[in-house]
Amino acid sequence: MFKKMLGITMAFVVTAATLMGCGNSNQAEENETSAAEKAPVVEEASVNEESASEEAAGEFEFADSNQDGKVVIGYSASSLSDNFMIETSDKLKNLCEGYGYEYTVMGAEGVTTKQVEQIENMVTMGCDWIYAMILDPDAMEEVFKKAEEQNTHIVYIGTAYEDPSVFTAALAADQYDFGYQAAVAASKWIDENYPDAEDGTVEVAVFKNSLLEDFQRRADGLTQIEELNPKAKIVETYDLVGQDVVAAKCQEYAEQLFMKHPDVKVILSHGSEYGIAIDEVIMRMPALDPQTLGIFGCDWLVPAANSIKDSAEGKSTIRALVATGDLNQLVLDLIRGSVVPDEEQYVYIPIYTFDAANMDDAFEMFGN
Repeated sequence: MFKKMLGITMAFVVTAATLMGCGNSNQAEENETSAAEKAPVVEEASVNEESASEEAAGEFEFADSNQDGKVVIGYSASSLSDNFMIETSDKLKNLCEGYGYEYTVMGAEGVTTKQVEQIENMVTMGCDWIYAMILDPDAMEEVFKKAEEQNTHIVYIGTAYEDPSVFTAALAADQYDFGYQAAVAASKWIDENYPDAEDGTVEVAVFKNSLLEDFQRRADGLTQIEELNPKAKIVETYDLVGQDVVAAKCQEYAEQLFMKHPDVKVILSHGSEYGIAIDEVIMRMPALDPQTLGIFGCDWLVPAANSIKDSAEGKSTIRALVATGDLNQLVLDLIRGSVVPDEEQYVYIPIYTFDAANMDDAFEMFGN
């Protein structure tokens, strides 16, 4: 379906430019003046309203793959105990309401068979599109293919299936890159704050989650800190795999960490939720100086972003996070047909590093 359409072929370029606000306001004013000189204002407004109406109607028709006069969007989360996925669901729901779409969400809570059943249920419910954060790509292939055969289109984060009939779009971003960029930010911070440290003397702890292959790739990226900066030395690694209440477990591990390694200066975190929990432990331990520590992690969460702003005043130790742009709007643009995958059905996701220097831009990007 997408391959017959003309339009955007490099979705990540357009998305990044839009989110970062790259337009030139002076040029826009000149264009408006030129248009006003060519046609009466009333006539121009009438044309614009008619064009907008036709565009909206076309987008609705495109999104309504079941052709039943309504658009139903499903979000299949690998776990709704994860704050990032909860926040994603909230934003998707709000966007869907804005476009007049129905919305439903289901969380598999780390159980592959449960996610398969939930996707089958969404197809039966008449979902036109399903946005999936999947646990096991191999286990999803058959249920995805059946969904597509019934005009329920699948959008997911991961590597494209060899069989193009299995899915509609794969959002491509290597989890290794997320972890690696967090390590790059940590390396930069080490050089700025410990310029004279000897090799192997800046102690680092890693909080990872090896539940999924992609998660392990993110962890592999985090551990590149020693390659990026010879001053860094990983002295402890904690794996949060299988933990239902990760925040509490992170705090337990953080307390153990500083009892065993009181001189740790850098913590690399699988996700922002982990970082927030660890930061709370550090801030309540009087023996630790927040100005001497830094937490670096992945995924956009508003509390973590606020903590980065607070870190400049010594009120937090969260220094940077690595995240994509607004994937929720990107998914809705796919559903509306205004973003088109490439020939391999990929839509490439931009990755950003957010710290105190660009946090205001980050809040503008995410609309928070």
